[in-house]
Amino acid sequence: MASNMAITVVGPSYLDHTIRVHGTLSLDGSRHISQEYKHAGGTGLCYGIALARQGNATTLFSVLGNDTIAHTIKNSVDNEANLQAVWQQRAQASDYAVLLLDEDNHKCVASRKEISGSWRADSTFLDHIASSKALVLTSFDNTIVLAILRSLTKSNTRKPFVMWAPHFNNCAQARILEPMLPAIDHITLSQEEYDRLHQEIGDPTKKGVKSVTATCGKEGVALIQNGHTNRFEQLLSIEKPLDTNGAGEAFGAAFLTALLQTNDHHHAILAGSFVGAMHTERLGSDFPRIRFARRLVGYNDEQ
Repeated sequence: MASNMAITVVGPSYLDHTIRVHGTLSLDGSRHISQEYKHAGGTGLCYGIALARQGNATTLFSVLGNDTIAHTIKNSVDNEANLQAVWQQRAQASDYAVLLLDEDNHKCVASRKEISGSWRADSTFLDHIASSKALVLTSFDNTIVLAILRSLTKSNTRKPFVMWAPHFNNCAQARILEPMLPAIDHITLSQEEYDRLHQEIGDPTKKGVKSVTATCGKEGVALIQNGHTNRFEQLLSIEKPLDTNGAGEAFGAAFLTALLQTNDHHHAILAGSFVGAMHTERLGSDFPRIRFARRLVGYNDEQ
């Protein structure tokens, strides 16, 4: 049963073609393929699915082309309970990415993301977020994120809780967002991404962002608030993860779900860490259909 929390997600959707090879990636020499699969991906789509599987009523706003990839992605959303999508469609090929993974989960990514930057915040989107409890901004270009944040501050309606989940390139070009940082309630990202963000703009919590979580795999999670950092150990350690791709979205979705229910960052980190670790035993955007993140923080499901 879906909760009464309406969450809006904005971000790219594309096809991930994942290829796992024997051995360790190197600059020379060939590697045998041990596993290969294709699935719907993209940070927007992944957050949409991960949040929906936590029981949240979720709406995804994204952009697609007009090819078979678009059909595959739409089907993946149609099959998800609690998730609906509002697509902007373009008369060209959909975006996709090829991910090369070695046995130690080192990753090399090659992608074509030509239409993701064409998404625009239209009246349908602006009307929708006015009734949302939370808004998740993922790795669309920072100019798109900037336009959304500006629209929120100009609106006379209630502002939802805003979580920004950037990728490395967003962090490297974050200076454009500095004037609008006070409109962001929380940033969730990896430690590597946080280091790049800090290099670009300094500590976001000293510039208006209320809190930041930086994940570092088995080394746990750092919580930054008011310029102070607290570190939390990983709640669950998976010795031999199957696929670490999507673990950040799994963490962020469970963290946000718990934070909205409890307003307790510690409990939210416990939930996020547990679900993020569990996701490393699954492939791609096949996020765990679990509710124990809620039970972990004392929430009683009706099911």
